[in-house]
Amino acid sequence: MVVPLSAQPDKKRWKKVDEYIESALDSWDVPGVAVGIIDHGEIVLSKGYGLADVEAGTPVDEHSLFAIGSSSKAFTALAVATLVEDGEIEWDEPIKTYLPDFELWDETATEQMNAIDLLSHVSGLPRHDLAWYGSPRSREELYQSLKHFESTTSFRGGWQYQNLMFMTAGILVERVTGKTWEEYVQERILDPLGMEATNFSVSDLAGNDHAVKGYGLEEEEVKLLPYRNLDNIGPAGSINSNIVDMLKWADLMLSGGMVDTTEVIPAGAVRAVQYPRAIMPAGMNEDRFYMLYGMGWMITSYRGHLMVEHGGNIDGFSAGVCLLPEDSVGIVILSNMNGSPIPSVLEYYLTDLMLDLEEKDWNAEVKEEFDQMMSSMDEASEEDLMQVAGTNPSKEIAEFAGIYKHPGYGTLTIEEGDTSLMMFYNTLESPLEHYHYDVFRATDGQLATMKIQFLLDEDGAVEECAIKLQQGVERMYFEKQPNTDLSEETLDEYVGEYELMGMTIEITIEDETLRMTVPNQPKYTLAPIRTDVFDLTELDGFSVIFGRDEEGKINEMTSAQPNGNFTATRK
Repeated sequence: MVVPLSAQPDKKRWKKVDEYIESALDSWDVPGVAVGIIDHGEIVLSKGYGLADVEAGTPVDEHSLFAIGSSSKAFTALAVATLVEDGEIEWDEPIKTYLPDFELWDETATEQMNAIDLLSHVSGLPRHDLAWYGSPRSREELYQSLKHFESTTSFRGGWQYQNLMFMTAGILVERVTGKTWEEYVQERILDPLGMEATNFSVSDLAGNDHAVKGYGLEEEEVKLLPYRNLDNIGPAGSINSNIVDMLKWADLMLSGGMVDTTEVIPAGAVRAVQYPRAIMPAGMNEDRFYMLYGMGWMITSYRGHLMVEHGGNIDGFSAGVCLLPEDSVGIVILSNMNGSPIPSVLEYYLTDLMLDLEEKDWNAEVKEEFDQMMSSMDEASEEDLMQVAGTNPSKEIAEFAGIYKHPGYGTLTIEEGDTSLMMFYNTLESPLEHYHYDVFRATDGQLATMKIQFLLDEDGAVEECAIKLQQGVERMYFEKQPNTDLSEETLDEYVGEYELMGMTIEITIEDETLRMTVPNQPKYTLAPIRTDVFDLTELDGFSVIFGRDEEGKINEMTSAQPNGNFTATRK
């Protein structure tokens, strides 16, 4: 039940809370926040502060829908735990028992990884987030590409945050139950809890009167950000919810799976996900002990009290869910500012308040640390000592343009811009400035400062590009794709008869593709490689190069073969 603030004995105390939260919003330039506290099953605070929509002036209230980002992971972990409790899977059984096509870079991880490993970030993989962030590829397509992502530590050799493994946990739920991850979580968790407003995709926010808009800071100015669709990585972070529903979730986790007097989730499942499984690389201070990780939850000792928590950050939103199991207190913070520390600031402040701990101005302390960090970054030298001055690209700029593919990271597109090149990767883009030799550097957005090197084949054609999209692993090599998107008008330029030593070679178009007919030989298919250059798909090492006259019209064709080059004149 909700205990109205007006019915609480210390109105001054709660007025002070309101003032503190409003002050924190101002300190961090956060438009709005929803805050909830549950204490021994009773809701003592469920309230909105600030704005859900800056432009419209719409205030945040307890029904405002926020993206909760990685706080979604705890739902996925609990879903898997219920399958264990129901006897559908076993914690210690290798994932390949249930997912025979599961394959990672590391052979040992492929064969031995179990559900606990999947949910506790010990796969050996670093984040590899750019592989899925904004990618058009589906959940299944990303799953099938896992084997192409390089590990940076041994399996179970250390804790490394990994969204793709939680995505895989969602695939596990789907394969075992025959239902989508969304359907299973809805039926097994949300419906029994009465979490009626919660949904799984930003597409469900469209047209919803309670949907909050997300914001980010750009040169210290609050800017509206578009919703980030996370459907392909959904089990790792796509849930949207409000403070009313999230307090029901917190109460479930604190009560051991109970709703009132009914057990809706097995207590064993709730205990399993909150039990420490891995050691996180975090230090300790006077307030917090070492950090551990369960399954979808981080576990520590906060000022002598057990704390179980997990944050969530995605474009335009920052969230936090904090449980104090031994004290039966839960705190939920939902905000509409990108990458903001405000959930942690308010969690600590409200924890001190609820547990009657010595008061500490967490807002001021975190702000000071944050400002010092930003200042040190600004003061860092921007001089690049590795750049070689006075060099030029080996090719014309246009020859670097094209579509490049990596089996794990997908498609990267390079286009010729007004003065240099433009790079497009998923939903990210940036101009490329020449750095040195055949190396270019991205100058904008999330790709800024990344270097991309173009590599040539033995014939001097651009063959691939190399770029480091994940720290700790080698550069990824993207292979340049043939330019197959040629119009019929373009192909028509090559059609005709060519004479070679009294023999007529005919070039025709069939099924929107160039074909070459040589007397007494099978018909060959010409696959475009670059402007005026084609490979014979049926013969390895054979190419056709069309030549042009001074007016730019095709006037000859050279067959480049392992045994020499033979030029035919167009009739």
